[in-house]
Amino acid sequence: MITQEQIKAGRAMLGWSQAKLAEVAGMTRESVARIEAGKVDPRTSSILRIKNAMESAGLVFVDNGVRLP
Repeated sequence: MITQEQIKAGRAMLGWSQAKLAEVAGMTRESVARIEAGKVDPRTSSILRIKNAMESAGLVFVDNGVRLP
């Protein structure tokens, strides 16, 4: 699974706000914020929504990191 650090780094690389990620992933901004802050143990489905949203924008998740192709 991807980590909260990868989510934050990925958002930065894409130039996305938490609100933009939430919109693309079909979530609330508050949910994204709580996941990034480590305040919740997110459901697998939530992490997959975030991962799929970022990958659809071209982000590639690698071991312990992210990159753009």
